[in-house]
Amino acid sequence: MKLLVIDGNSIINRAFFAIKTLSNKKGVYTNAVTGFMNIYLKLIDKYAPDGAAAAFDLKAPTFRHKAYDGYKAGRRKMADELAMQMPFVKDILRALGVKVVECEGYEADDILGTLAEACERSGGECIIATGDRDSFQLITDKVYVNLASNKDDVLYTPAKIAEVYGVTPAEMLEVKAIMGDSSDNIPGVRGIGEKGALALIQQYHTIDNIYAQLDAIDVTESVRSKLRDGRESAELSRMLGTIVKNVPVETSPEHYTFGARDDEKLAEILTELEMFALAKKLKIPQSIMDTAAAKAADDEADDAADSTVPESAVREVPAFDESIPDYILGDFGRVSRYMNGKSEEADLSELSGSSPKRIFDLKSTMTALNCDIEGVVFDTTLAAYLLNVSSSEYTLEKLCAEYHVPFGDGGARASHLCPILDFDDDGVDEMFWGERLISLDDGHELFCCDKGLYFGHSDLVFPFYDEKTGKKYIYTAREDDERPGVPRVVTYNEKGEREWFAIPDIGHMHTGWMANIGPDRRKIAMAMRINRQVVNNAIADLEPTDFFFDAITGEELKNPLPFVGHHCFPIDFNGDGTHEFFGTEGDIRGFVVDAQGNKHGFIGGHQIRSGKVLADHPGETIMVYYPEEGKVRIWGDEEAVENEITKKRFS
Repeated sequence: MKLLVIDGNSIINRAFFAIKTLSNKKGVYTNAVTGFMNIYLKLIDKYAPDGAAAAFDLKAPTFRHKAYDGYKAGRRKMADELAMQMPFVKDILRALGVKVVECEGYEADDILGTLAEACERSGGECIIATGDRDSFQLITDKVYVNLASNKDDVLYTPAKIAEVYGVTPAEMLEVKAIMGDSSDNIPGVRGIGEKGALALIQQYHTIDNIYAQLDAIDVTESVRSKLRDGRESAELSRMLGTIVKNVPVETSPEHYTFGARDDEKLAEILTELEMFALAKKLKIPQSIMDTAAAKAADDEADDAADSTVPESAVREVPAFDESIPDYILGDFGRVSRYMNGKSEEADLSELSGSSPKRIFDLKSTMTALNCDIEGVVFDTTLAAYLLNVSSSEYTLEKLCAEYHVPFGDGGARASHLCPILDFDDDGVDEMFWGERLISLDDGHELFCCDKGLYFGHSDLVFPFYDEKTGKKYIYTAREDDERPGVPRVVTYNEKGEREWFAIPDIGHMHTGWMANIGPDRRKIAMAMRINRQVVNNAIADLEPTDFFFDAITGEELKNPLPFVGHHCFPIDFNGDGTHEFFGTEGDIRGFVVDAQGNKHGFIGGHQIRSGKVLADHPGETIMVYYPEEGKVRIWGDEEAVENEITKKRFS
């Protein structure tokens, strides 16, 4: 079993000071919760543990305080802004199925040591996540420390300790006994710091060994004198710094396997804290978030009914005028008008008139359209800012969540092509309707990729198979969405979970493909973005931009082809597992070319569909339309022979 043990106090302190102040509109601080959960999710993704425990300190004094009155003396009290966030972090962890462990009389470090030893004793391995070096003494061949830092985290093993410090993990405690620890007010030996302590322990290994031959060790008389005077302090410091491994808590590693996740509880907490981005990361179903929002709205209404507002503070609020239209900007200068419960695309000229109008984000709309807008009587974004000036964003989706208004249907909508295949190998075909996988047997949805995160249309959805690993993936390039920060290109695994994503910008990905290129059949994904801008109240198309990626890892690449990526579509005519290309534009239009640009034949016409169009014909085929003749032809390679790799991919 692989167990992740989190030093709760250390990680939440680091998160609190690393992230700028955040709060909900009620003034509850959330920056520590945000940072802690970002770190937690990163750890889960990095180590994929079988279970996790989070250890926290309690306010009660420990055996160290009783042994030494000065222990942690002078440490400042926890800031109120951080203290109010501690219960939320613990509640979120519990709702995620993570055990929260505390024990009066002991510190979180002692719980880490107890669980790490128990895990190793049972034959498992343990990763300790902390921001402190105190846990270095616990490192063994089966216990590692993930040390959080301001840059990248570092995984410490016995070899890493030897490389950095020149001692063993157990000897790190001896180093601390000499150098002390000002943060915990552990005195150490006065006048000897980390450099001197490391030199002593590298040569003599323990303070017992040092004091057994104090008069003979190879040090200056000044250091010898400091050691002699500081012997009692060194021994006390070692006792204070020793992490005990016998805390009376449950030590069975199986006890700490992940429990069932409580999405209802998570939705309730995250709605209260207005942490909707975290709800997305956790992929809490939108229906559950909507229920939590409705409950929060009811609670707020009850609170408002119970409150008493002085008559002098009451001001008349103008009634909502349903005769005034609402406008919101979408992609590429498209503006939607909402009025009397109906939505229609508006003409841009409507915005320039002086008639009354409500609008979402006047400033951004004027900037995007490069025009003046008159007659605005209400700006939703400005009103949202006045109600909550500390919010980090005022997007439509965020405001709907914050004010408990349903937003979208929770998933992507359709695509130009809907691949049909037996994706889950159950003998029944499924169809990708956009990024939703739907059974053709009874119409039920197996999964929806990015449900609750993406609500737009996908230009292409391309399921593919990695012959080297046997894993299935889904590559998609997205056509539209009105929000920045939503990735335009995503690859999912066979469960519909993100593997990688790219291009977090508003933009219309108009086409794309996935092809095996080169002698190693590297899987390359291409996506083409239309570049548009509004000029004189009209939409103008600029030169498109092509993006290329390793389809498995997401690594961004240069164009591997000697021609423009969006001027062609891949097709494996001869069945050897490497794609040729059919030219759709430019000087390769109508030709079949290989990845080196060599032309192998002319087909002409307009491509309709390429791939395994004819199931019984070896290799892939292409369906082409000839408008002059009003005919459709299907082309293939009569000499195609499928190898084992290709047969596996097509199966």
